[in-house]
Amino acid sequence: DRLVPRRRPQLFRCRCVSAIANVSPMSDFICDSLSGNTEADARVSAPMSVPKPRYGLPLLLLIVTFGTTVLVGSRLQFNFNHNLEAFATGNEVLPLFPVQWLWQSPRQLLLGVPFSLAIMSILLAHEMGHYLFCRRYRVRATLPFFIPAPTLIGTLGAFIRIRGRIQSRAALFDIGIAGPIAGFLVAVPTMFAGLALSHPVAGASDPDLQFGFPLIFQLGHLLLHHFSSH
Repeated sequence: DRLVPRRRPQLFRCRCVSAIANVSPMSDFICDSLSGNTEADARVSAPMSVPKPRYGLPLLLLIVTFGTTVLVGSRLQFNFNHNLEAFATGNEVLPLFPVQWLWQSPRQLLLGVPFSLAIMSILLAHEMGHYLFCRRYRVRATLPFFIPAPTLIGTLGAFIRIRGRIQSRAALFDIGIAGPIAGFLVAVPTMFAGLALSHPVAGASDPDLQFGFPLIFQLGHLLLHHFSSH
């Protein structure tokens, strides 16, 4: 009648760790629960390690979206240089995506680079704000995915995919607000640069497609007018 050693649960824990350590990132928590370890409660809410990001698909979509935004921006800049309406088009099959027009004059493609860099910088700053705060709080998330499309600006925007669990409301708030703040910090100087380089189109009729001007555009115009008059 031999007594069973009390250290047997610890032996079971070691065997458990060695058996499933490469299967589950929560293996320590599982084994501690089985062995009655009181440290499990402290580790259950701990964030898991963040894996290295994958660059293949995000980089491919970044390059393709750069091409589509350059394509649209080149026509916008051409119209601006020739005092035409912003979205004035010819007889293209895709009016908002002037492939046929650029095929006749490929050099015009360089005109769209400033537009592409401006809009993609804003989108990238917005999504990287979300992504970097996900990394800060050790939440699994992908790099930004850009969406190329034949739209007015050559893209449908960008997004990141959050795959991990957000541990607290504070983390959720910080991750959510970081994107708009980062995008706003890039959009404001871009807006001022665009307003400073703009001029009214003389003799242009009312365009078929019109956009309203947000309040920040009007404030920016007033500030530029105030400083340019002094």
